[in-house]
Amino acid sequence: MGEPVCTGGLAVPMNKATSDGGSSSGEARIDALEYLQSIVDTVREPLLVLDSRLRALSANRSFCRTFRVSPQETEGQFLYDLGNRQWDIPRLRTLLEEILPQETALEDFEVEQDFPGIGRKVVLLNARRLRQEGAERILLAIEDVTERRRAEKERQAVETRFTALVKNIKDHSIFSLDPEGRITSWNVAAEHILGYTEAEVLGRHFAFIFTPEDREQGVPEAELRAGREQGHAEGERWYLRKGGERFWALGIVSALHDAEGRLTGFSRILRDMTDWRRSQQALQASEQRLRRMLNVDGVGVLIFDGSGTLVDANDAFLKMSGYGREEIEARVLAWPVMTPPEHRAESERQMGLLAETGRSGPYEKEYFRKDGSRSWMVFAGASLGDGTVVKYCVDVNARRRSEEALRESESRFRTMADGLPLIVWVHDAEGRQEFVNQTFCEFFGVSAEEAAGDSWQMLMHPDDAGAYVREFQECVQTQRPFHAEVRVRASDGQWRWIESWGRPRFSAGGAFLGFVGTSADSTERKRAEDAQRRSEARYRELVHNANSAILRWTPKGTITYFNECAERIFGYSASEVAGRHVSFLVRDQESLRRDLPGLVDAIACHPERQESNVTENLCREGRRLWMAWTNKPMFDAEGRFVEVLSVGTDITRLKAAEAALQEADRRKDEFIATLAHELRNPLAPIRTGLDLIEALSGNPTAREEPLQIMDRQLSHLVRLIDDLLDVSRISRGKVRLRKERVDLEEVIAAAGEMSDSGLRRGDRQFSVSVPSEPLVVEGDRVRLVQILANLLNNAVKFTGADGRIDLRATPHGERVEIQVQDDGLGIPRERLDTIFEMFSQTEPGRGGGLGIGLSLVRGLAELHGGTVCADSEGPGCGATFTVSLPLWRSAPVQSTAEEARTPGALPAHRRVLVVDDNRDITEGLRLLLTMWEAEVRVAHDGAEAIRIFEKWPPTHVLMDIGMPGMNGYEAARRLRANHADHAFRLVALTGWGGDEDRQRAREAGFDEHLVKPVRVARLKAVLSR
Repeated sequence: MGEPVCTGGLAVPMNKATSDGGSSSGEARIDALEYLQSIVDTVREPLLVLDSRLRALSANRSFCRTFRVSPQETEGQFLYDLGNRQWDIPRLRTLLEEILPQETALEDFEVEQDFPGIGRKVVLLNARRLRQEGAERILLAIEDVTERRRAEKERQAVETRFTALVKNIKDHSIFSLDPEGRITSWNVAAEHILGYTEAEVLGRHFAFIFTPEDREQGVPEAELRAGREQGHAEGERWYLRKGGERFWALGIVSALHDAEGRLTGFSRILRDMTDWRRSQQALQASEQRLRRMLNVDGVGVLIFDGSGTLVDANDAFLKMSGYGREEIEARVLAWPVMTPPEHRAESERQMGLLAETGRSGPYEKEYFRKDGSRSWMVFAGASLGDGTVVKYCVDVNARRRSEEALRESESRFRTMADGLPLIVWVHDAEGRQEFVNQTFCEFFGVSAEEAAGDSWQMLMHPDDAGAYVREFQECVQTQRPFHAEVRVRASDGQWRWIESWGRPRFSAGGAFLGFVGTSADSTERKRAEDAQRRSEARYRELVHNANSAILRWTPKGTITYFNECAERIFGYSASEVAGRHVSFLVRDQESLRRDLPGLVDAIACHPERQESNVTENLCREGRRLWMAWTNKPMFDAEGRFVEVLSVGTDITRLKAAEAALQEADRRKDEFIATLAHELRNPLAPIRTGLDLIEALSGNPTAREEPLQIMDRQLSHLVRLIDDLLDVSRISRGKVRLRKERVDLEEVIAAAGEMSDSGLRRGDRQFSVSVPSEPLVVEGDRVRLVQILANLLNNAVKFTGADGRIDLRATPHGERVEIQVQDDGLGIPRERLDTIFEMFSQTEPGRGGGLGIGLSLVRGLAELHGGTVCADSEGPGCGATFTVSLPLWRSAPVQSTAEEARTPGALPAHRRVLVVDDNRDITEGLRLLLTMWEAEVRVAHDGAEAIRIFEKWPPTHVLMDIGMPGMNGYEAARRLRANHADHAFRLVALTGWGGDEDRQRAREAGFDEHLVKPVRVARLKAVLSR
């Protein structure tokens, strides 16, 4: 091993390879440098390694931390450039550039320098030159002694002050101690204050000057410890003189150090403060007494100086005002500042009074609180004679609020009392009237002053006054509520009844103050009560004799009242039913007993509404009837539910009507089903006929039968629709008969022809028997034919293919009877009474039609002054229908033949405009009219018809009514208005066939009104005119 290299007190061992070199010298050198670096990093003081050119090779962590630089900012940098050139120190340049090159090491070179960002530092620099393999290194160690130098300066300053103090202060005991607390010096003031000579105390521990209790608690040792640790300690306490007398003193102990900072002892100073202590205690006691005197809750005390500035105040005022002692100590409060402007004049007057008399107040004003709010206070003041003023104040906000509340309460009371429609009065404890409202004055026609005292007694009726006053005086004596009625003379001079109520008044302490009461004009009520008594008597009589059954029964069902109508309806007397359960009047008694609690609950829970129910009831003789009951709860004076009032009406007939209505509804449903069936029946053969025509298009002879079938079924459909419309017209009274004298033989022939296809089908036999003499009736030929045709069709429906149908006409005096008899299915005897009603069928669903034909027969017969009836022995026995009509006794009528058909083509030059929104209809008519050699144009709405007419004027217009856009009525009016000079016939061809429809068509300008479907002969006849 080689010699160690010293680095500021550190010895770095250098091995042989390091000093001598060799093949492994490089690795050894690296190891040595790493070893050196690790040592440098562990040193707590800042170290810096420089090369010979003063460039930093490395710096330990302490250097970087102390001078706030990073290794990257240090390594390779010129020393004087480090940290904003903070190391560019002239004396350091001299050390490193001039002295160190001549010396191996320099130690404890002190430098004081301001380091940016760190502050002023005092450092000791130690530098050492190192050489290794021809390279020179400089190890610079830095020791921060800033705090050490500062402490030394402070110690020197203390020692200087201490010396001066010892020399110049005569009233302070000053002595010194060694580090263990033994006295080493003793001044003259110490001998005077403590009573000991220097010879008596030198070498003694200073604890003897402390009281036994302080010595026991270790106070002397604590002072020395504080001096050693903190350098200085002081405090006030009791000490002992030589004779054992205690005195109060301020003690100060300071640590003493030598130049090296080593503790050399302590200085101890005592200042006798006994007299001051006693005066302070007396002053504090006096102040405490004064503050206790002044700190009375609720009474504020303020002390102002001559300028009006607040210099002191007690806690009560601070609590009132919200200010703190810091504002008082800052002298920022003065009475003008705390006084609102509107109160300052009064405050100045009071301050002037205070200056003149030495006293002021009491007076009230508002004061500003700290938060800016205001507070009402009562002030009184006194002068203390030295320009200082003391003022006392009491917060009266609560009192003022109470007074204001009282005033507002009295005002509200008076306003409310004056606004009440009732008479309001207040009496004192002696019964004298001290307040009345405006209503009192207006009612009696007196002023409030005139009503005061006992004068109110003079307003009463002489007959009532004595009892009323005695009752009132007794209530005053017993202090109990008052209530009475009396007659008084009103302002109009009339005697009127009033009802009075009074309640006693008491103070907060419970003292009786009198009465407050109200009175109300009860004249009308008294009259109403009399009227009510009379009304109740009439009501009892009315209820007893009412036309409705009236019962009263308890919530448990016990009957308590039964009026005469109930007796008549049910056959029981009131005495017989009293006390019995209400269920005995009901058919289903068990059900009522079971449901009664629920009914009672519903009645009681909803008194505002009436609970209604319908029951089947039993009478005494076992007869049943339906009753509709309305139930209402009855309450006693306390509001308890005590009874149920039930009012019942006999609705037996109404129930029967409902049943009839339900039966009619059932018939309606059957009718709708049957109507659908009846309408489908003729549609099927029409559809089949069309198919056959298409299939037999090449065989005209074969097509004749399908055409006949289609014609019959179409006629049947038309009859169905006509019958429906006729029934509706008859029920509404809209049928108008075109009466004329008609021979019944012609009517019978026409009816037979209409029903011929059914009468001749199969082997059915049909016979007609008519007298030889004419049977003339006055009537509508078409409607009479309709009557007989419906009867014949009805007979065909219910008679077999091999059956027999007979039609006979027989005169009987002034009337003629026409009978249609068959041997078909017959009619049940119980159905004979209803067979002529709407939708009535003997056996629904058995092909009996819609059930309207016979109803139509009866309606038309009655319109002709006739009757119709049916008879049958029952099912399978056939039926006979008889129509009776009045005869016309005069000359026979000329027979009229049916309008002849016009064969072949229409007259020449027929131009026909067909208008219908149904394109199938317009196309069919176009083909038919073309076949009749007419010129044809078609339109599908009213507007299009008008346009065609302008270009192509027709001789005839066939027009539908119900079309979209412009309907047929409007189109007809416009055609007539636009072409008044053109001759043409306007024909309505529509599905609307009522009398009102025909009238509207005429008013719109139509010449003819044809109802769809129209027969070809009728259409050709119209177009031929």
